[in-house]
Amino acid sequence: MRYVIADKKTPQGSFNFLGQIVGIVSIASLTFSLIEVGRLGWTSEIVLSGLCIFLLTFILFLVIEHRSLSPMFPLMFFKSRAFSVSMAIGIILNIGFYGQLFFLPLYFQQLRGYSVLMTGFAVLPQTGLAAIASYFCGKVASISDPKLPMVIGLAIGAYCR
Repeated sequence: MRYVIADKKTPQGSFNFLGQIVGIVSIASLTFSLIEVGRLGWTSEIVLSGLCIFLLTFILFLVIEHRSLSPMFPLMFFKSRAFSVSMAIGIILNIGFYGQLFFLPLYFQQLRGYSVLMTGFAVLPQTGLAAIASYFCGKVASISDPKLPMVIGLAIGAYCR
């Protein structure tokens, strides 16, 4: 399947304003809490309040999306085991990849003594190959199914370790 077929029950052009606002508040409160936890600690009232706001707004977001006529992200997709597993693997891969992009510059600059420019050149192959691989994996996934690019990506990642 090359594309997702439009659902006839969903009104075209409708906008889930409440879902957007609650989603923004949820992500913003989680981001704020994770940023401040390094400075204030996990037991800080501000951090705990932010995490509580995140939890409440995330649950509210799920309820809104479940009841909405035009959800931002239809939760029915998670009924498919293949979709749920693909999403979980994608999240794990992204956490690893973006975690590396955070720690590699620190490693190159603080431990290896690289300049900012040399650090950029040192990280460039990884980011460049990720951009190229994303393009080609998207092409392969549209021709076959998403399992093949994910297996290839996991195999290459395991080999490079």
